Amino acid sequence: MAADTLPTEQPTLRVVPLPADTNAAGDIFGGWIMSQVDIAGSIPAMRLARGRIVKTAAARAYQQGVKLRALAQGCRPISGPVVVTIQWFRAARRGDLDNHLKVVLDALQGVAYRNDNQIVELHAYRLEDHQNPRLQIVIEDVAP
Repeated sequence: MAADTLPTEQPTLRVVPLPADTNAAGDIFGGWIMSQVDIAGSIPAMRLARGRIVKTAAARAYQQGVKLRALAQGCRPISGPVVVTIQWFRAARRGDLDNHLKVVLDALQGVAYRNDNQIVELHAYRLEDHQNPRLQIVIEDVAP
């Protein structure tokens, strides 16, 4: 597509952030952006499936494992804005970081924070460790 032409397709989702979706400097909160990505990603899937989308048993089991490990580490829900840093050390060269993030962030809802819309800053890293694959997650309470 040339720079001087408009796309012919309609966007999946068109939204404008409100002042409540920004900080004092006018920057848009990362949690708001991620929630819009989630919504936009679900629209084509809903159209294709013509209804509800159901998680696979493997996805549910993985999320349950993330929740249980977080609880075992003493994780309790934070009620205010949070900064999340995730390091994903994968065993093999496969898997998309953005897809993995969505699953992990959803799994931490109700455990590390009440809702993922509390995430105002997100740092994500995909790394290789064939001997010791793991997730390292840091969740910081943002003081007002």
